[in-house]
Formats: sequence, C-alpha cells, structure tokens
Amino acid sequence: MKRKLIIAGIVIGAILALGPFWGGLATLFGMHRAFDSLAGSGIGDPRALSSSISVILFFQFAGFIACPIGIALCIFSIIKLSALHRNPPPLPPAPPSNASVFKE
Repeated sequence: MKRKLIIAGIVIGAILALGPFWGGLATLFGMHRAFDSLAGSGIGDPRALSSSISVILFFQFAGFIACPIGIALCIFSIIKLSALHRNPPPLPPAPPSNASVFKE
C-alpha cells in the first residue's frame, strides 16, 4: 500500500512539474478565445479582450507555481521509494507448523 502511494506521488509530481507546459497549452486556447472576442466585438469592447487575457495569465501563473511543487514532490517520492527498496518491510511470521500431528 505504501509503495502505491509513493508511486502515485511520483506521477502527480510529474504532472505538476509539467505546469509550464499546461500553462502554455492553456495560453494557446486562451489566445484563440481572445482573438475571437476581438474579432467579434472589434476594438470598441476592451473588456472582452481583457477578460480573456486575464484567464490566460492566471493559467500561466498557476503553471509556474505548480512546477516547483511537482519537482519537490517527485524528488521526495523517489527518495522514499529508494529507501523502501533498501529496507523492505519484514515478512509476516510463518504460520505454526502442524508437524506435531505427524509425530506419532
């Protein structure tokens, strides 16, 4: 169970470490939305354009904040996984032997 939790930490950390990529992807879609609002309203409505740009900046900021958190989580999880491999948990005790039944 502990091993699955550590591997989940590595996967989640890797996804968070790709934060700038996710922010760039959101920027592509956001810029498309911003230019659509600019084409639809013209220059007369700057609020439509500024709301689209604020969404773009939010996702870029979130991506850059998530990146160091993801890297730290990956490093921590990899260290824990290597420690788990170096010191595996003890095996459960062996069941009691029924050899006394056959000693007659």
